[in-house]
Amino acid sequence: MVVFFRGLVGTAIALLFYTALLFTPTWYLTGSFDWPRGWEFLLLITPVYIVATIWLSWTDPDLLKDRTTLAGDQPLADKLATTLLVIFIIGWFLFIPLDVHYLRLLPTLPAQIGYWTGVGFFLSGCFLIWRTFRSNTFAANIVKTHEREQYVVDTGPYARVRHPMYTSFILFFVGIALFLESTAAALIALPGVLIFFLPRILIEERQLKRDLDGYADYMSRVRTRVIPYLF
Repeated sequence: MVVFFRGLVGTAIALLFYTALLFTPTWYLTGSFDWPRGWEFLLLITPVYIVATIWLSWTDPDLLKDRTTLAGDQPLADKLATTLLVIFIIGWFLFIPLDVHYLRLLPTLPAQIGYWTGVGFFLSGCFLIWRTFRSNTFAANIVKTHEREQYVVDTGPYARVRHPMYTSFILFFVGIALFLESTAAALIALPGVLIFFLPRILIEERQLKRDLDGYADYMSRVRTRVIPYLF
């Protein structure tokens, strides 16, 4: 029950994060909070977070505990890489309302096409996150030493890429950007995730290769990190 409430607190913080980053610039640029797509996005993502918290608390409370635990023994290099990543994510979310309400750098997709394409990418990302959680009970937010005995996972999406969570983030971010009608943010998402997640990927792989029996062999069998056959 404690883990479940921690998950709900994490959900509330995430939703406040999205709301602040999307609507603070909106208010500054337009003088109001009148952005229907922004509110629709919050209505879309809220039940996803709540359902995920309920599901994890029921099926894998240890994973939920790992994902709601503060850094602790996180290596210094990973703390720095995580800080860089958080800066990118914050900047990317702030860019969306700036582009939508002011810059308009690129044409948007027709309304219904953009809406449903965005929903499709977003839900695909959510589905891949769910498959990742089902396959890997050690899929924590940070590079850490688990209290449980960790083992190499090579099933599910891990049979195709070594870091499916990061693959899901690409889908997730592209979907959010298209849904919110920022084509430029959607195009930034792919290189942005690859560039800013790469330091964490390299740190994570170095530690796992050193500390986890069988991970070096797994790396030789599954060659791609994020995008099958490409990267």
